[in-house]
Amino acid sequence: MSRKVLLFVAAFLSSMIIFSSCGSDEDIVGTWRIVTETYTECQENGDNGIETYSSVPCTAEGPDDCVYTEVAFTESTFGSTTYSNFFNAVDTFSISGVPYTIDGDKLTICVAANNCVEGTFTVSGDNMTLVGLADPSDPDDTCILTTEFVRI
Repeated sequence: MSRKVLLFVAAFLSSMIIFSSCGSDEDIVGTWRIVTETYTECQENGDNGIETYSSVPCTAEGPDDCVYTEVAFTESTFGSTTYSNFFNAVDTFSISGVPYTIDGDKLTICVAANNCVEGTFTVSGDNMTLVGLADPSDPDDTCILTTEFVRI
């Protein structure tokens, strides 16, 4: 699979994780930018590693392999936009209006009926950490994905 596709899938999946909250509903409301994604405990050791995201949206004039993702939570919905620049062409992928719920310490985001994932989150000031399976729909994927965000 090409690096472009892998980065896009990773950004998309990381932005759709379900989290157990150490904070309140209000802690996650706002817009966040992915800083890094770290893959650990993968069956294939070569899949372990870290991806660093751009701090500004990608442009055609910018560096190749640029990936920038914003994630937004309202009081009841979730959305994300990912920009990627490969070979001086910028691709954009967005989703919006995806409902989420919080029940006790769990935040649940379901992109479709019976298509939900699970993980944990912590918020400290303007930083958020999300931890969960990289691809919960794949029983053979054991990678743990830790995504670091900053509020923008």
